[in-house]
Amino acid sequence: MGGRQRRNAIDVDEWHAYEKAIIAEIDLKDDSAKVVVEYETPKELCSDNQPAIVFKAGDLSGDGKSLLVCTQTEIIEFSTESWNSVFHYSHSSFNDLHHACYDRTDSARILVANTGLDQVVAIRKNGSTAELEWSKSVTLEPTWDRFDPKTDYRTVATTKPHFSHPNFVFQADGRIFATRFHQQDVIDIATAESVLKIEAGNPHDGIVRPQRVVDSFKETPLDDNQSASESAVVYFTTTNGSIVGYDLDSGQETCRVDLKSIEGNSELLGWCRGLCFETNELVWAGFSRIRPTWLRKNISWIKQGFQAKGQYGTRPTRIVNYNLLDQTVRKSFDLESIGINAVFGIYTLPTNS
Repeated sequence: MGGRQRRNAIDVDEWHAYEKAIIAEIDLKDDSAKVVVEYETPKELCSDNQPAIVFKAGDLSGDGKSLLVCTQTEIIEFSTESWNSVFHYSHSSFNDLHHACYDRTDSARILVANTGLDQVVAIRKNGSTAELEWSKSVTLEPTWDRFDPKTDYRTVATTKPHFSHPNFVFQADGRIFATRFHQQDVIDIATAESVLKIEAGNPHDGIVRPQRVVDSFKETPLDDNQSASESAVVYFTTTNGSIVGYDLDSGQETCRVDLKSIEGNSELLGWCRGLCFETNELVWAGFSRIRPTWLRKNISWIKQGFQAKGQYGTRPTRIVNYNLLDQTVRKSFDLESIGINAVFGIYTLPTNS
């Protein structure tokens, strides 16, 4: 899921670039694809100056029957059977939401990365209604010391520059964590302590897997009948094109895979975000085409050896399936062919066959 860009998107900032939020369904048996949701945020819930309308990262329910998503200013839950909206919530503090997920310890709670206000918030559902339960700043400065609580931030195009830019929330061992883009780390929401430093680059995602998945993908993973450490490992994409894993107990990096090396070229792969494990070794990663406005502001990527080639200076928006054990590319799917110009989330739906 992601967004479709406007015709004038090439040279505008990202908070103006996308006109529709998109969910597409891809059948890997025959590589067929179809758009199942096209969505536009109501005018009263967004800026009146070319607002970016895009689905950011979400979460699939345990039974696979519901997909939780967020736009810049809304939380929406869709039925994966009908693709109808079954829940909707917005709040005046919402700005540049980047992730919404189900609380694994409380079925009535939704956790949200409210990126524009540098905070994580919890939403308490009550049937078809909801309310904001709590909010925690991910910076040293309290949220309302920096922002005006009387402002409806849904109507503000952007609050950048962000101090931290939290972009993904995950849970492990009964604790809530969030990735912070600018600090390149992970913060424990309860203690406000930085618990992981992501050396490979600016993190996205935060996919928790059992310990047995690791071993730097160089050894045969354990069978389901074999014992494994109880410690969890969390995997991140970094926007410059790596997948890294960290042991949550020790804080140690357990693996690092440079996707550019697997691809075997020096072209800009794209902005890497979106991670979905198919098996212990097979993963899908998402890449969004980098636009010229971003390249001009981040020329350091070019200096590091990347080459800007092709339309808009980089490769198309796509999802790629990697074998991390063999370090090979298995399959790639061009999302621009179905009208998705930025990808934020990849999810595997259960099938009946």
